[in-house]
Amino acid sequence: MMRFSFLFCFLLLLGGAVQAQEYAYLNFGNLLASMPESKAADDSLGAYQAKLEADLVAMAEKFEKRYKEVEALAATTAPVKMREYEAELQKLQQTAIQFEQSIPNQLQAKRAELLGPIVERARKAIDEVAEARNIKMVFDGSIFNALLYTQEVNDLMPAVKEKLGIE
Repeated sequence: MMRFSFLFCFLLLLGGAVQAQEYAYLNFGNLLASMPESKAADDSLGAYQAKLEADLVAMAEKFEKRYKEVEALAATTAPVKMREYEAELQKLQQTAIQFEQSIPNQLQAKRAELLGPIVERARKAIDEVAEARNIKMVFDGSIFNALLYTQEVNDLMPAVKEKLGIE
């Protein structure tokens, strides 16, 4: 009976030691930032944003130019024709406003398109490292207050960076 109790306690303690290795953490934001393809994606997103802003400026300039043309014609143009011009100006203005309001959604879609493959590659590397180390759960340390305490030994960042070929 004593032997059984000793064996039970030993297995219980051994199980706790094994269980302690089932959890790890990683700062996913820092991992993504350290990946070379993230820099290229950020540059591409910045160029896309600059293009959208340039398109918006061009729309505003087109509206302003047309407004000045209509304003110059106001004294010599029939009221019916002026209403047509006003409708045209309202349409130009509305188009510019709608485009401006769509910019955040366009940027978000472009960001998802550019970062999607990068995030997928990082997640795959995390999955492979976690499986190789028999880790059951990996926490993201980049989320505020997600980890209140962890031992550095459980940080997967070095292993995942190695898996991705990042120094």
